[in-house]
Amino acid sequence: MPYKQDTNTVSLFWGRIGAAVLLLTSVALQGFGYTFGAEDQAAVYDAISSILAAGALIQVVISKVRESRKVDQAELDLMKKEVGQ
Repeated sequence: MPYKQDTNTVSLFWGRIGAAVLLLTSVALQGFGYTFGAEDQAAVYDAISSILAAGALIQVVISKVRESRKVDQAELDLMKKEVGQ
């Protein structure tokens, strides 16, 4: 399966949408009277950091599995060529 990389335009677009969603969510929460103190912000920061670290770990594992499948397929193709000769 060939790797398809997003263009910079797509990456910037989705990054800005994510920032806009966070901004609108914070404005909506402030409108309903919710405020976040320093301790609350630190707790949210710690939670998001943990979630991102877990996501990165999952991506590493998936990447290694996909890479090993590519190597296995390449070896299989090489064996087929040797048998066919």
